[in-house]
Amino acid sequence: MTAAVAYIQLKNNTSGRVLAQIYHKNSTDGMQSSGTIIEAGATAFVLGANFQTGSQYATVLDYWFLALHVVNGDDQGTYLSDSTSKISDPNWKECQLQSADAGQTLTFTVDTNNFNIALKSGGTKTSMNRIRDFCPIQNVFVLMLENHSFDNIFAFSGVSGVKGATTSNSNTYNNTTYNVKKGAPAAMPTDPGHEFNDVLQQLCGTGTSYSGGTYPATNGSGYAANYATTTTEGSAPSSGDIGDIMACFDTPSQLPVFSTLANNFTLCDQWYSSLPGPTWPNRFFVHAASSGGMDDSPSSSDMAKWETVDGYTLENGSIFDKINSNSWKFAGTSTSYNLSYRIYNDCQQDVDSIVGEAAAEGLLGLLGSEMGPTEWAAFAAAAALIPACSLYSDNPQDSLGVAGLGWIPQVLSLNNISPTEIHSMTGFAGKLAQPYDPCYTFVEPHYGFTLDSTSSLGFKGGSSQHPMDDTYGGEGLIKAVYEGIRNSPLWYTSLFIITYDEHGGFYDSVTPTPGAAHAPQDKNVKGVNKHGFDFKTYGVRVPAVVVSPMVPAQVTHTVFDHSSVPATIEKCFHIANLTNRDQHANSISDLCTLSLADGTIRTDNIPLPSPVKSSSPAPAPKPEDLAVQMSLPLPEQGNLIGFMQILLKTELQLCDGTQPTREAIVSAFKNVKTRGDAMKYAIKVAGLISKAKSAKSAT
Repeated sequence: MTAAVAYIQLKNNTSGRVLAQIYHKNSTDGMQSSGTIIEAGATAFVLGANFQTGSQYATVLDYWFLALHVVNGDDQGTYLSDSTSKISDPNWKECQLQSADAGQTLTFTVDTNNFNIALKSGGTKTSMNRIRDFCPIQNVFVLMLENHSFDNIFAFSGVSGVKGATTSNSNTYNNTTYNVKKGAPAAMPTDPGHEFNDVLQQLCGTGTSYSGGTYPATNGSGYAANYATTTTEGSAPSSGDIGDIMACFDTPSQLPVFSTLANNFTLCDQWYSSLPGPTWPNRFFVHAASSGGMDDSPSSSDMAKWETVDGYTLENGSIFDKINSNSWKFAGTSTSYNLSYRIYNDCQQDVDSIVGEAAAEGLLGLLGSEMGPTEWAAFAAAAALIPACSLYSDNPQDSLGVAGLGWIPQVLSLNNISPTEIHSMTGFAGKLAQPYDPCYTFVEPHYGFTLDSTSSLGFKGGSSQHPMDDTYGGEGLIKAVYEGIRNSPLWYTSLFIITYDEHGGFYDSVTPTPGAAHAPQDKNVKGVNKHGFDFKTYGVRVPAVVVSPMVPAQVTHTVFDHSSVPATIEKCFHIANLTNRDQHANSISDLCTLSLADGTIRTDNIPLPSPVKSSSPAPAPKPEDLAVQMSLPLPEQGNLIGFMQILLKTELQLCDGTQPTREAIVSAFKNVKTRGDAMKYAIKVAGLISKAKSAKSAT
């Protein structure tokens, strides 16, 4: 056995500049690929093709595929080798590398008619087929993290031109003034309030009331007072910790990954959350440019009102529904293909491997009716072995794996999204190195231990950067997504957006203007509009960085909110708007002022540093704390209630569909009363997901 490599050059015989996305694969060495810009008439190195020589490899075949984007000149357009189908399903051309090719520099040629695979051992030729005009943005990637304001992340970033807080900004509570300061803690001692009424007090001042209609005037005076007194997310902080709500990260030293991207690409300092409220309705806006009227976190009373089989259903559906129902029409041809999307989350394994039935039964067997510290210690050790933890957290075991619920993506709450559609980040870079069809890719973090978010246990071991967890995991997830895209053939046609769902209660010096937003104007889901909010006011600013070779290093003051994500996808792929909000939202694609066509596109490669571990990491959950917390009843409102709804929806999706079965599932679900009950239910449903995915893969 001898490992060999052939060095492939490509000569561009078209009339214009091209982006060549070339792929080589075989059964012994997998896939090699690249995206390379080549001027008209020029030759450039594109990839090293790996193969094996020796008689035992005589039957190992090599396959080649080329997507050629001619971005200017008379031949402008996108061409595929030997295929008129979509890029993810090409007719790969077979041409075997042999001993004569080992170590050789081989020059292939391409024009708009033919792709010449010229090997020393004997080559072949295949046709090139024009499928459409060239489209600058072909792949949109979005990563949405958790609960930080713009100032909290970027006020002390050192990026020139940022509209951010200074140490002269302050809040007063109980006759004490708390100024903005540098050096935020990596993890907060308690979770700041961020429900609708919390944000009302933060933005408008203590004692402000709202009962519908026009939102009150905003001045940002109530952050410290609200943090000191609210108990919506658990206990209030000690008096010495109140000032942490005004603290901002020393971004270069504490968040070096995000800092590097912000300094080298486009930082948005006017990106607002979509409403002055919590996580769930804001995340719905990134998916649907609406929350269906939801203006606060899910509550226990909502459970009976949501569509339990189909999930949370909005009048106009989501961007995922729109993508599924649209085809990409190619100008000047009769060719089209269906658009598609892909969803990833930070989890050590795909959903079907999270927990097998045997492992689920084993964990459930450890959950007895009497659970003291010793029993919880044994359970926590077993749960941490189940591969449902974060890939990027510095303390992934703190999430309790499959038992802690943090592996559940919030996007699963939507109608028409199935657990079989969720993919682990373990496969992200590998998929992008192959011909990759999805026009839209959404990435969710791991939420850590979500069974109890009101104590010191909450959100530990994740990558969402929730205030109760440290920032290391989120930095690692940002780095993994960026490097997966940057090192793939897709880089030159990709747009990567990093943002946060809402501000998490942290101070921000720029307040939203009441009435400045466009209401979605779709129908409300029954019972979820608890405050009469009219959706004509944005929420608090959140961090956002746009990464692409098509954007310069700059700060933009353009106003965006989460509905700018669907607005961008709609503009790029010619899809109708979902609501009145995204119809009026600014498209992020407008920031892409550098292009392949005029040669201004960036070809630099920005390396990212490693995430920095906190010098004072959050303590791991203690068995004695678990023993206390798991006996507590479910909260009336919050993330846990939403995740329980997702689990119920999932079990109903996976059942046989008969009315007696559905009724039995709902009846049993009503007996889930405590956090310990919720843990058992999560383990059970994870086992059902495993069984369903195994059955699907077997067919």
